[in-house]
Amino acid sequence: FDRKVTVPLPDVRGRLHILKSHAKRLRIDAPTPLTEVSGAFSSVVNFAEWAKRTAGFSGADLAGMVNEAAMTATREAARGVFERHMQAAYSKSLLGVPSGRRPSEEELALTAAHEAGHAIVNEAMRRSVGSGNSTGYRTVAHISIVPTEGVGGVTQFAEPEESKRLPQSKRVLLAHLAVAMGGRAAEEVT
Repeated sequence: FDRKVTVPLPDVRGRLHILKSHAKRLRIDAPTPLTEVSGAFSSVVNFAEWAKRTAGFSGADLAGMVNEAAMTATREAARGVFERHMQAAYSKSLLGVPSGRRPSEEELALTAAHEAGHAIVNEAMRRSVGSGNSTGYRTVAHISIVPTEGVGGVTQFAEPEESKRLPQSKRVLLAHLAVAMGGRAAEEVT
């Protein structure tokens, strides 16, 4: 018999459970009164936030991300898995391995302007579209100007969970187009 069993992707609660279960065997930096804080960024791994950011990930994707974070921490000889290790693993799972190519200062400046353009236009769209929309609008999750295989830089977005289930309105789709063009527009003004 040939049977196909379709397993749906986990929702935010399922992803949180999966992340926590795979992290049980690891030493994860837990919140304490003495937790290192550098500016607005904490070293503590916030699995609730990671569960929100990883919409569309399967259980295997999440397990691989936690494993990759652990391997990165081990290579660094870190005392545990920190937020920076999770971020590196997340970026690697979405974008691949950094290419190792050293872009020129001019290329870096242009790429930075391009990615900032996406982020700035996204924030403007989030404020206009999200305010009148009960489902909200995506936020910027991460920006990188580190070149990877075929990509000079990237702006990653965190979509609201409910946007995966509901059809997108014309207003939201037009906002996505504006964000996509925001990178090129920013290049023009630099």
